Formats: sequence, C-alpha cells, structure tokens
Amino acid sequence: MKLADAFAQCRTPADFYRVQIMLENERTPLELLEQFECRDELAPPARKWISALEDMMRRGSEHIQPFMRTSLSENVQFYHVGTGNGAKSLLIGFCGNFQRLMMPLPIFLQHVPADIFDVVILKDPGRDFFLRGVPGYVSSLAQLPERLERDLPLARYASVRCIGTSAGGAAALVAGEVFGAERALSFGGGHPARAAESLESKGLNGTELDLVFANAKRSCGRKLAFFGERNECDRETARSLCRVFAGTRVAPVRGVSTHNIFYELLERKELADFIADSLLGGREILEEGLEPETDAGQSFPSRSAKRGKPSAVFRLRRGWRRFGGRDQILFWLKQFIRHPWELLTRRRSGNVAEKD
Repeated sequence: MKLADAFAQCRTPADFYRVQIMLENERTPLELLEQFECRDELAPPARKWISALEDMMRRGSEHIQPFMRTSLSENVQFYHVGTGNGAKSLLIGFCGNFQRLMMPLPIFLQHVPADIFDVVILKDPGRDFFLRGVPGYVSSLAQLPERLERDLPLARYASVRCIGTSAGGAAALVAGEVFGAERALSFGGGHPARAAESLESKGLNGTELDLVFANAKRSCGRKLAFFGERNECDRETARSLCRVFAGTRVAPVRGVSTHNIFYELLERKELADFIADSLLGGREILEEGLEPETDAGQSFPSRSAKRGKPSAVFRLRRGWRRFGGRDQILFWLKQFIRHPWELLTRRRSGNVAEKD
C-alpha cells in the first residue's frame, strides 16, 4: 500500500502513529525513501515526520545503504545485499520492548555498511527478554543457530556479531556464546531476573537464558555491556549481566546520560563513529575505557532471596537513578525547549526518544 493511501485511511492520531511505527520498525532505507516520494500529497504533520526521519537517516551516510528485506518469519527479518560471498559478516540484532534497536530501523541500517554486513533483526512482541526464544521461529536461543542455518547458510559469512538493546541485551550476549560470535554487544541491557516479579505471571523467572549460556558449546570472542556513563541505574543494570555471563565487561559510553544511547549520540552527531568502532573496531578500541572486571558466574539473586522491604528513601533514590538523575532531566528539558512539538510527537508515536 502506498504511503498516501495508508495515511488517507487514518481517522485518528492513533491510526497515524500505527502506520508510522510500522514503517519505522520494518522498512529499509530504500523502501522508506520510495514511500516518501508522495510527500507533497500528505498532510503537514506527515510531511514534518518524513522530513525529520530523512534528516536522521542522512546523518548515518549520505549514500543510501541498499539493503533488501526478506521476511524469514513474522518476528525475523533479513536485510541483505545479494548473497554473502565469504567476506561479509552477519549482524544479528535483538530488539528491545518497542521492537526496534533504540531507534527506527531505517536510521539504524543507515549506520551499518551494507557491503560489510548482512543483518538479521529478531523481535519478541511478548516482551519476555527472548526467554522463550523468538516467537514463531525457535522456542529457545539454543536452537537459533540450527534454525537460522536452514534459512541462510552461516558458512558463507566470515564472522557473526550479535547486538541487543535494552530488553534484548542479555539475549545478544547469550546468542554470542551460542554462535561462537566474534563479538556480542549489549546496549542498555540488563539481566532479565531484575524483572522476575513481572515475569512470574507468565511462568518465567528471568533465569532461563542462564542455562542456555552455561550449556553453549562455543565461546564468544568479546562480550561487552554498554551503558550511558552518567546513568547510574544503567550502570548497575549492565553489571547485572557481568555477574552472570562470564567474560562480559562493562563499557561506559562517555558523556551519555540517558538510557537511549543511540539517540543521544545521534543528536550529537557521534553515532556513526560509535557504531563503526563497536561493530568494526579492533580489540584496542573495544577495550578502551572498560571498567574493572566484575565477579562472574554468579546466579542472579531472586526477589525472594532478598531480605527486608526497601525504605522510602531507598525507593526515591532508586526512582531518581532510573530516571537518569539531573543530567537526564537537563537533557530532555533542552530538547523540549528546542523543538517541543517534535519531541511530544516522538514520545506519543514510540519514536526515537522512547526508552526502549
């Protein structure tokens, strides 16, 4: 369906946001630009959204990355240029709760060189941290290499690299071990057992990935848990991964105060260099600024194992840290002063600025 026709059928702002999110969470840069050709036929809010999205895409590269999209399953999309020739690498991405890698997919893909990577994007609409695998594809991440091998022979790739954002961070580290990946990177991720209370009603306890990691027959070359340097809540969240998944190192991202690492770096026009360093950089670049190693191999303490009820002061401090503290408040205040309408639109639409 053409973009003009899709928007013409919208009767409420919610309808508009659904179309917008569908395009942002699946389409390639090329597909999106083709849809944008009809922008003159659209209402002003739609034209404004297109302009903002196109501007953010161009920050990754003036040259449009020529990815093509192939659907392997409802929750598995394959983005590629032709077929792998043995020189390319496969990048496997585990989305957060908003079914994206902290930003609209076309923007992310614009920051990934298509001549170096083919990309597989995995989603978990149930928001279960991939504890039950990828819905409709595999019931456990332990089965993912064998299943993916049937759809796109992995032998044609020089290496496999895994990334995950927020709720997909732990899955990326575990998949890195299962695949024997060259590197596995978590951005703003934490151990699922931190959400054990909300997972209990689904018959989960948050430790399901621990066994998959422990039974992996391969080993990942490098496992890093990135977080915003000024976000103390995310620092502890990243450390929760290191305590359980042996060999994982905590990696602060300098100057970042929000949870959404990618968006803040995009606003500062530093995202392209950051992604290039994290995906392609050598060991010396990856190890720059790492925190001291955390004791690993521990089981994550369950809520029932904790004693006592947190005090009111503790809860207030924890809420302050989760919000990001003074730096994050100042960051969003500046954003609101600069362009209030665009920020409100993004927040309501599930766009870039949301906490994934």
